Amino acid sequence: MTHVANGEWEGNYAPPANQAGDFTVRVVAAFSQGTKLQLGASETVTGSVQAATGVRGPQVGAGAIVNGASFVAQPLVAPGQLISIYGSDLAERSQAAASVPLGTELAGTEVLLGGDALPLLFVSGGQINAQVPFGLPLNSEQQIAVRRREPLGTPERVVVGAAQPGIFSKNSNGVGQGVVLAVRAGSAQTFAELGAPARPGDTIVIYCGGLGPTTPPVAAGVAAPLTPLSRVDSPVRVTIGGAEAVVAFAELTPGSAGLYQINAVVPSDAPDGDKVPVTISVAGVESSVVSMAVRR
Repeated sequence: MTHVANGEWEGNYAPPANQAGDFTVRVVAAFSQGTKLQLGASETVTGSVQAATGVRGPQVGAGAIVNGASFVAQPLVAPGQLISIYGSDLAERSQAAASVPLGTELAGTEVLLGGDALPLLFVSGGQINAQVPFGLPLNSEQQIAVRRREPLGTPERVVVGAAQPGIFSKNSNGVGQGVVLAVRAGSAQTFAELGAPARPGDTIVIYCGGLGPTTPPVAAGVAAPLTPLSRVDSPVRVTIGGAEAVVAFAELTPGSAGLYQINAVVPSDAPDGDKVPVTISVAGVESSVVSMAVRR
């Protein structure tokens, strides 16, 4: 069982296929006294398992909760992070959120974390995109479960970390050319890629997720405001080809839910190339690598 908070514990048991009948659960509280384990209070409850009715619940794959920007599998989630959940029978049909604020149900599907429904961006039979709420206690264990109409899937456990940064990529698979835009004349933004590289001294905008809490805070599923801007609480670092860039600011992108942006300056010692590696780190956690083009 997992300690939730304030002395409350929770756990899940998935009975084997075709198992039906009565069952008894006995919970015993124990504590250490010197080198001995002492048994404390206990409680026994009874229940029953019904035979399958042919209605299959949603199935989340083991290790199938990934960073919604980089698509890297992770046992940790960060407050406010966008995540993707992979599995089968997750939703009756594909449906994307039409607007913000995000709702907590799409196509009859909900995602529960610690009993609370998460804001949803997209659902399909094999994938769900959702946002983790802000305000979760750090280092706590939480359970994520998918519910489609009535059937509830077996929960997956995750741990809450301060940040889980990931950079979005142009091809939406977490690798290759990142969503790294160079600020051009007139404040236009275009991909810093082959044929349109950024130069040392240029300002770039990196679109990313999982940077953690902000000030002022913004509720999950709600569009970040333009005024005041919601700046990331933890220090943010950016490296381009191993050279450290000066970060102007990192914040939630106004008008979007769960999307962050980092504005930084390409360092003078960044190497030339069409696929120069870019990483970000927040609260000591480093992202996976994407690339950008740099030319002098």
